[in-house]
Amino acid sequence: MVVLSALRSSCWQRCITFRLSGSSKLSQPLLRTSGVSKEVVQRMGAHKHVMEITPSRFEWVRFKNELHFYVMLGAVPLGLLTLFVNLFIGKAELADIPEGYEPKEWEYSSSPITQFIHKMWFEPLQKSYEKKMHVLHIENEKRKQLKLEARVKDMMRQNQDYMGWYYIPVSKSLIDRGREYRENVTKDLGRS
Repeated sequence: MVVLSALRSSCWQRCITFRLSGSSKLSQPLLRTSGVSKEVVQRMGAHKHVMEITPSRFEWVRFKNELHFYVMLGAVPLGLLTLFVNLFIGKAELADIPEGYEPKEWEYSSSPITQFIHKMWFEPLQKSYEKKMHVLHIENEKRKQLKLEARVKDMMRQNQDYMGWYYIPVSKSLIDRGREYRENVTKDLGRS
């Protein structure tokens, strides 16, 4: 209500003037506002000053934020762990090996962190060596089989032999039974 009364009083102050003399002047405005000029004002809308549409940077900013978060999530604890290990545990030192004890490979690393990494993530050299030897053995067996197959084909070509070694041998009795079965079925169906 206070706002409406303030508006009403400002309208009365600007005054409604009626000019009743002359019918041509009836079209004059009822409200007279002060300080309004009739000049054309340029509002800087020309010369194609338009807003440029640029791609959103939302995904880039989000990626940067998540990258910083996850790097810090991993880097800060690992940095603290490394600092703790280096300050309080220190480097490993060589000591006399007791009789009957054979040290593991990872025990020769100087830092406890590298010992842990060698123990958990790297496989022993002997194991990787045996894997490679197994692969070489399989490849050698394949090579021997291919060499034997080439020799058999060469002998078949020289002797002009048939390719019997490709087929699984079947007993003749099974072939005879199949022939008898086929003859019985054709008799029963009335075909001759």
